[in-house]
Amino acid sequence: MAGSGKFVSRKISCVRWQPVVDTSTQSPSLMVTGSWDDQNNKVSVYRCEDDGVKEVASIDHQGDVTSLAWLASDLVMASSSTGGLVMYKLARGGHQISVSQTWPLLHRSGLGGCTAVCCYGDNVATAG
Repeated sequence: MAGSGKFVSRKISCVRWQPVVDTSTQSPSLMVTGSWDDQNNKVSVYRCEDDGVKEVASIDHQGDVTSLAWLASDLVMASSSTGGLVMYKLARGGHQISVSQTWPLLHRSGLGGCTAVCCYGDNVATAG
């Protein structure tokens, strides 16, 4: 696949490629992005195809998205400037995204909130 660009009219704070589970696939086809400093921040899913990059799903996110991490091929963790952590579930090949679980008060929002999330196996660590 040749390099391509996609203009997104949001301030993007982070981008994460979906981990490649199928070793016969050369590269991931999905990525997620998080926005910041917008009236309505979002976690968005993009599909990379031969004819370019297309947004296929999006969901509102409370606060600025400060970090993203894949917990599984269909689960994305998003940390927030409000201090919380949200687990989003992807369905229908990434064409649908919904809230699976929330932890709203992990960190204090006045001190920067939840500034990072990282996954290792089925373990999740946050910082703030």
